[in-house]
Amino acid sequence: MLTYNYFIRKQMPVTIGLYDMSGKLLANLVNTSMQTDGLHTGSFDAATIGLTPGVYYIRFTFDKKTIVNKVVKI
Repeated sequence: MLTYNYFIRKQMPVTIGLYDMSGKLLANLVNTSMQTDGLHTGSFDAATIGLTPGVYYIRFTFDKKTIVNKVVKI
């Protein structure tokens, strides 16, 4: 189980996607939904997506800003 947290200062649209090393979208974790300000927590089970051990990326898009974090599944 992978748990992720993010904090936004004001209400805005949020999109979160999980990508493989080649940039292929594997799963939409949050599909452009309007989120309230504050701390948010989400999680997903790698087994349900069929992830094998390797390096993946979670891309957070907040309004017009994008942040990418590396995730390693062992």
